[in-house]
Parts: sequence; structure tokens; C-alpha cells
Amino acid sequence: MEYYCHYTTLDACLNILNSAKKLNNRDLSITFWGSSMFYMNDPQEFYYGFNTLWPLLKEVENKLHIDNNLRVSNIWKESHLEGSEAEINNKVLNALYESNQTPFVISFSLCNDSLPLWNMYSNKGRGACFVFVNGEHEFTTPDGRIPIGEKEIEKSTKVHIIKEVSFQNVAYDAERSESKQYLKHLIEIYYKVYANAVKQQNANSFNLKLEILIGIFTNLSPLIKNKSYEYEHEVRIIKTENDINNIKIRCNANGKLTPYVETHIPIKYLRNIVIGPACDFNATRNAIQTRLSQLGINNIKITKSEVPYRIY
Repeated sequence: MEYYCHYTTLDACLNILNSAKKLNNRDLSITFWGSSMFYMNDPQEFYYGFNTLWPLLKEVENKLHIDNNLRVSNIWKESHLEGSEAEINNKVLNALYESNQTPFVISFSLCNDSLPLWNMYSNKGRGACFVFVNGEHEFTTPDGRIPIGEKEIEKSTKVHIIKEVSFQNVAYDAERSESKQYLKHLIEIYYKVYANAVKQQNANSFNLKLEILIGIFTNLSPLIKNKSYEYEHEVRIIKTENDINNIKIRCNANGKLTPYVETHIPIKYLRNIVIGPACDFNATRNAIQTRLSQLGINNIKITKSEVPYRIY
């Protein structure tokens, strides 16, 4: 059984618990905020992800023996735009940024008691970590093949499931064989959707190419990070939002205004809240337990980090 862990400050921990409510008369849920990709710790992360995917896209095209005139990677040559592929790609990404069509990300880790993560995301150990239980499923058609319908893109990848939301693994080194195959598999899914659309529709090829390219931009780029971050063992919830009215703005800890969207996770999947190594454990536990009791919840463990930590 794997557990997905979200490190946060005590202030954010309280806000998450205070967000608990029933949605559509269903299970009690707590709300997490997904920040725009352009507001992550690494501001170039979105560009890094796509520039890593671009050569893999060409490898997939070769593997699938795509006709030259149908190759998505040739889109800029056909449009006769000035500039290199990388320059044009960056212009497209900037256009997505300006139009709020960038993905929103919520970060989790496979590690539930990591000193680097306490330091980076939990106010130097003065925070908490939400630990959720997960299951793993692989969705295929009855004959074992990957479905190619556009609505089934998310279902056709190997993901971790908390029923209402899905988590996808982050790849840190695209040159590593396992990571490369994982990313090429995801690109191939999008390419099969594109190829199927070409066969079934009498549509403009350029528009279809642009649509699939933006799909790769917005859904796969967030799954790639620089290998310097590999110690995080990150998995992500990735969301897109076409309705600007659903995008909210907050001021983050560094005083920067950050667009975000909300994701609701049923609290029944929450198994543990780990209190950071630099906290007053008893006082923090009692406060959190009081809030959980007010919500009518008494089956969530509250434990102390086992990381030794000196407080000056």
C-alpha cells in the first residue's frame, strides 16, 4: 500500500481542515490549492518539461511510422513561422500563460517523513504532512489495448487513484530508460487520439496538430522536473481550467500573487497527519485533534516526525 504525502505549513494545515465540507451531499471533503505551473519554485519548469518532450515526440513519430505530412513535430515548418522550434514553442507557452490556459499543480510525495521536504515546504519543520492512502490501477479496454478516445486519455495512463482524483508520477531524468519509456508512452496516447481524429474527421490538419501539441504542453510538461529534485519522489495532481471564473488568486508566503484552482479530496482517504520535527508536538496535536473532533472525525492518526531536528 502506497501513501501520498502533502507537506505544508501549520497555517495552511489549519486552512485545509477548515475547508472541510460536504459537496453535493457526498463525503466530507477537504480542499487543496493547485498553483499555476508558471508560479512553481522553478519558474522555468514548464519550459524545461516541454523542451524535454519535443525530441521524444519525434521518436514516437518514428516508432509509429507517421507520414511526414501528418507529423505534429512539423507544425512550425508548415506554418512558415520565423524562428527556431524552441523559440516558437516558447512563444506558444507564453501565449498559454497570458490566456490562463496553463495547468495547475498540487504536489505530493511518496516520502512521509523527509527532512529536505520539511525544510522546503513546511516552514523548516514547523508544519504538518497530510498522508493519504492510495490504490493503483491500469485502465485498458477489454481486449487489453489502451483506449484511444479523447475522453479516456486520463484513464488510459497508469495512475494512482483516490477515486475522485488521480496522481501521476514525476519523471526526473528523461534520459533514463524507465523515464523515457514512461514519457514516450504518454505521448503515444495523445498521438493515437490525433491519428484517430485524422481518420474520422475531415478537419484542418494544422488545427488538429496544434490541439494535440497544446495537449502535450499542458498535460505532460508538468510531469518532468530537473533531476536535482529527484529526492522529492513527487507525484502530482494536474488540472486544467478553461473557465477563468474558477481561477482564484492568493498571495503566497513570498508576497507573490499566484493563480490557483481548488481540488477536493474526501477526508475518508486521509490516514495520518504527521507533525513536523520542529513543532511543539503535544500542543500542535491537541489543536489539530480538537479541529478534527469538531468535524466529527476520530479515526485519523496524529503522529510526530521521527526526524531528529535541532531548534536554535
